[in-house]
Amino acid sequence: MNKVFIACLIALYLCTGLFSGGAWAQRGKQPSEFGQNTAQLKYMEDLCAKARKGDADAQYKLACCYDMGKGVRKDETAAALLYLEAAKQGHAEAQYSIGHCYSMGIGVPKNKKEAGKWIKQAAEQGSGGAQLRLAFDYDFGQDGFPVDEKEAVKWYKKAADQGYKSAKVRLRELGVKTR
Repeated sequence: MNKVFIACLIALYLCTGLFSGGAWAQRGKQPSEFGQNTAQLKYMEDLCAKARKGDADAQYKLACCYDMGKGVRKDETAAALLYLEAAKQGHAEAQYSIGHCYSMGIGVPKNKKEAGKWIKQAAEQGSGGAQLRLAFDYDFGQDGFPVDEKEAVKWYKKAADQGYKSAKVRLRELGVKTR
């Protein structure tokens, strides 16, 4: 079975009680009495259907739901799995998120090489958060990257151009003039 399909089944089970006929149906209650309303349930069902079909944005959004426990029980492994599926399709924010997961060992085994690979791909695609993270990685030699001030400055500038104040602060600390 497809891993995304399994993750979607779990999501539907957790928020609708799909396999038990629906938690509220068995107890004679409405979804809103269990913290879900029918619009939220419909949204999750639609999101799962899109994710199963390979929609990278839907996979990313569903991963965020698992990551934060919004609409489903928090499940870091399911989140990482879905981030990875979306990342493989080139979704920049999913690439950054799975890179973070690998860096910290959240839902996947800690793997600095994989972390660096995904964070760099996301940064190259223009993810401001990933650009800032990559700058820190080069600045302090993290996630498998060597300390390289020139590369750090390059990525801090890109993050600063996207409005990241901490990038501007660090550039000033490094003696680099910013706009």
